[in-house]
Amino acid sequence: MALAALAADGAAADAALAAVWGRPAALAGCALSAPALAFPSDAPSEETGPGALVWLDSAGCTQGGAPALELAPLGLGAKPGPPVALRLGASALAAAGEAPQAVGAPFGEVAVLAPGPGAERQLLLGRAGGQLRRAVELPGGGRAALARAYLGDVAAAVAADGRIRIALVRWFRHRAGPTVAFGVGGAPVTALALAMDYRSEVLAVWQQAGSVFARLVRNTGAVGPLQRVGPAAPRPALQAMLSDNGHGMVAWATAAGPGSAARETAVRVAFTDARTRFDALRTIATFADPAAYARQDGSLSLVRLADENVLLAWTARQGGRYRVLAAPAVFAGVRPPRTLSAPGADARLGAFVPGAAGEALAVWDTSGGARSCKVLTGRGDVVLPCAARQVPGAPAAGVDAAAVEPAGDRPALAWLDRASAPARVSYLAGAPLLAYPARGYLPAARVAARPQGGVHWLRITAAVALALLACVAVVVLARRRRGGRAL
Repeated sequence: MALAALAADGAAADAALAAVWGRPAALAGCALSAPALAFPSDAPSEETGPGALVWLDSAGCTQGGAPALELAPLGLGAKPGPPVALRLGASALAAAGEAPQAVGAPFGEVAVLAPGPGAERQLLLGRAGGQLRRAVELPGGGRAALARAYLGDVAAAVAADGRIRIALVRWFRHRAGPTVAFGVGGAPVTALALAMDYRSEVLAVWQQAGSVFARLVRNTGAVGPLQRVGPAAPRPALQAMLSDNGHGMVAWATAAGPGSAARETAVRVAFTDARTRFDALRTIATFADPAAYARQDGSLSLVRLADENVLLAWTARQGGRYRVLAAPAVFAGVRPPRTLSAPGADARLGAFVPGAAGEALAVWDTSGGARSCKVLTGRGDVVLPCAARQVPGAPAAGVDAAAVEPAGDRPALAWLDRASAPARVSYLAGAPLLAYPARGYLPAARVAARPQGGVHWLRITAAVALALLACVAVVVLARRRRGGRAL
């Protein structure tokens, strides 16, 4: 009787898990890098074209074979189609296993920052499943970053040779504009991050010479003054956010002491005023971390939800265990955070991405495999309790990429399966995070006729205000004319 009940409970658990996540699938090939995921959109719930799963592969699976950039289009329902290979030729970056980065771009396209055929990097644009074209070439050395804005604007940056170079693709253009560059000196840049607002302005932040620095690049190409944000040891986990009202923030997890091998980690967040001038720094946690577990890439993340709220998720050590925590960014370190991971095992944040309906998806790794949950905020601007689910098939090292399909609010995960021979990329799609009406892509004709890729509510507000002012001006002028005739 007990065994029957146990079997029934197990079947119910499997059914519940299947309702959340599908079955993982390994994609053919011999992967050389971790994968990236991207969905093009011009609003949190308006997908403008198929998504993309991108990774580097060895052509023909031969020893020393020419590296290829593989791109598998993700159709509605986040189902991958046959991958399309773009031969890169000999590339030192590809041979070193540098993973490509990908984000959604304007006009239903995706943008991919990947190794070029030589020693350079290339920013590629194109519709998933079709041909990609090179938008701009960037240096191959140093750190690289890629970011997108609300409407699909894309910024790519590389810190190399004492300069940071930023290429920008505006929401109404098919190609990149002139590259903006500024000097940063000869000290190594060990971390680089970008953030964009809807006006295509870019906040560039980087770690160098014991500090985090920032500069704002206006949409005119003008570069703002250099700002020191706060102290940081080399190779921190670094994130940035730029809001539509000029406010920005930077979060980082760094060694709390001299050198990157310090045995403590500090998690810090800094805020700007409305003119994007940093004026507040807060240390939200300091804890023992001899293995630097809580400052690895992905262990800290800032996301903007569909309702414009910004959440911060990070990894910290509490009660002898590593935990994954989350809080509204402005209240991090001021109010108690929400603990997302279970108390019985160490956990490290691996991915934190926004959904289409005002929620976020958190994924973390544990010794028993990856876990995930949907993160919601409630009244009083608090993070609600999180119901964690096991991610089937994901390795204990966690996932490498996560995204949520705007058209149906479906989560997608991908990782490099290093245990297989040869190494392959595995992919997993889930059920909608919330009860959400599935939509198709915006019609191509509509996207073409609306080259902006979408109209932000602030743009609508500005247009209405201008229209009202015009009406008032017409009324005042008419009254003056009537008054003149009466005289």
